[in-house]
Amino acid sequence: MKKREDINNLDKWDLTKIYVDKNAVAEDFKRLDMYVENIKLLKGHLLSSYLKLERFFNSYIKLNQIIERLDVYSMLYFYQDMTNYDAINLRERVNKKTESVLSMISFVEPEFLKASFKEVKALVSDSPLAKYEFYFAKLFREKKHILSSKDEQLLTKASFSLLNSNNIYDNLNNSDLKLDPVIINGKEQELTPENFQIYLNNKDEHIRKQAFTNLYRYYASLNNTMYSLYLASIKENTFISQVRKYPSVLEMYLYNDNIPISLLNNLVNGIHKGIPELRKYENIRKDYLNLKEMHNYDLYRDLVDPLASNIPYEQAKTILFAALEPLGKDYASILKEALSNKWVDVYPNEGKRGGAYEISCFGVDPYVSLNYVNDFDSVSTLAHELGHAIHSYLTNKKQDYLYQGYPIFLAEIASTVNECLIDEYFINNAKDKKEKIYYLNNFLEKFRTTVFRQLMFSEFETKVYSDYQNGSDISPGYFNNTYLELNKMYYGDTVTYDDEIKYEWSRIPHFYTPFYVYKYASGYIIALSIVNKLKKDNTYYKKYLEFLSSGSSKYPLDTLKIADIDSTLEEPIKDALEIFKNKVKELENLCRR
Repeated sequence: MKKREDINNLDKWDLTKIYVDKNAVAEDFKRLDMYVENIKLLKGHLLSSYLKLERFFNSYIKLNQIIERLDVYSMLYFYQDMTNYDAINLRERVNKKTESVLSMISFVEPEFLKASFKEVKALVSDSPLAKYEFYFAKLFREKKHILSSKDEQLLTKASFSLLNSNNIYDNLNNSDLKLDPVIINGKEQELTPENFQIYLNNKDEHIRKQAFTNLYRYYASLNNTMYSLYLASIKENTFISQVRKYPSVLEMYLYNDNIPISLLNNLVNGIHKGIPELRKYENIRKDYLNLKEMHNYDLYRDLVDPLASNIPYEQAKTILFAALEPLGKDYASILKEALSNKWVDVYPNEGKRGGAYEISCFGVDPYVSLNYVNDFDSVSTLAHELGHAIHSYLTNKKQDYLYQGYPIFLAEIASTVNECLIDEYFINNAKDKKEKIYYLNNFLEKFRTTVFRQLMFSEFETKVYSDYQNGSDISPGYFNNTYLELNKMYYGDTVTYDDEIKYEWSRIPHFYTPFYVYKYASGYIIALSIVNKLKKDNTYYKKYLEFLSSGSSKYPLDTLKIADIDSTLEEPIKDALEIFKNKVKELENLCRR
């Protein structure tokens, strides 16, 4: 693997867009102290006059912009080479400084909430600060869940040590994880979480089973430890929900986005109607692969051998412009800017963080990290991450700083729209039957793993949190059996269940970010609905771009209305299941020829 300095500068991002050098970083650390002092001088007088409130926002916004810049810069600096001690030290300094700053200004929200929304609204109406009315509306909606200034400061400090089960889990699930090797042709081959899926795609059933058994043997050996960790996480989040006077942890995590529980119920109940089609799909795969039994370790095997594709990065750019054409000329113009102005860190290098992601901060072009390897997945990942980047770019351009981010509920939509359009492009341009089967199966697997699987996860955590809150006996066996029964509910008799699958819950990191997984499913379903609308109406892209530009200036379900998306998600769910059904039928016809 190349060292970072050996990679062409045009294929690396440019962090000098944030800070030109270390002196600029040091200056921002100093400015943070200045803005903290400015805000502290206003303590007790934030709402005493319009001018003081205006002075507060001037300092508060600049302070938060600096925190964001330092956070993003230190993160990217570290991720581009995680062996760089200078980057590690800077990251630690930024984290400590952020903790200190947030603690010193934790009085702000409690002080605002001593007044009423009516008083604040009267103070800012017919003024430049009127744009912050939604900010205050959200704040006062949460008033009953915000503590006193003293208690908020205490909880802020405690939060850095309270939710530590996630950190311990990360160590067990990553750095401390040691798996038995897979034996192939008498030779030991390393098994890791990163290459696990590769083994599950092997033609040899014995190799697939070995990898599956060896991975879950590790989690079975730690069943009591993983149980204790997850139960600790449940207790920690339940404690916070109770301190903040939420009826449940679920409602606490839905509250900020103003998402009703009914929407989650609609998702789960709606997708249950698609379970017969999911089972039909698995039976098609089982027959085509000529399997007597479909085991859990067979679910991820490709129907045809992976394509020996060679798609250089320059060719990937051409494909992107063709596939994303339905999004309009304005979108294409931003895409061109992204691909030519060093938004993307393209190739792997020694010490670089694996995977792909997008990070942005206000007033600076977004940053995308890839580990591009010239295959279909790399092209799809490029499209996905640029979806995030262009979403960030548009909200930064169109919204005030306080509204420039977008809520997590909406975060996966733009990226998935791009990914779905890429899938369509490859399916429609397949050269032969084998390619068509490969790309169709790829699409259906994304649907299965992003919609059905993530909602199965959501059902698992909803049940365990509810049962814990209701005083049920929560044991390692309870977690194992609950997870196994959900698998059986989704896959029925299409799968022969291996005992090891009951431990799978303990290797899902997202369970340590409660009630997050359903957002993958909702994002995918909404994205499919948007793609459907783009196909039917060649002017719809204008509404879509307006949606992408909305940031967090409204609650997420109100933002969806801009794109003509039914906010109950009942219609998008029906659309998504119809698309899945049609693609399953298309695959069935190809597999029978």
